[in-house]
Amino acid sequence: MYRLKEEISHPVFLQKVKSCRGSVTFASAEGDMLNLKSALSQFMFAACFTRPELVRDAEIRLTEQTDYETLKDFLLETEG
Repeated sequence: MYRLKEEISHPVFLQKVKSCRGSVTFASAEGDMLNLKSALSQFMFAACFTRPELVRDAEIRLTEQTDYETLKDFLLETEG
């Protein structure tokens, strides 16, 4: 699992997500899950940036490990 780096461009990140082979999920600390390939989820994800703590405490989950190469400029690896 990964966390987003601080000060990313979320529109650029979402453009990269579109090219991923597997699912890319934003998992909030409260347990909410957003499939970042969904237009509605992308809208909700963008709204999260108005509250930086929501983004800072969330995880990015990938179903295809190879997608890490596409998103690595935006991600920090977490322990566990």
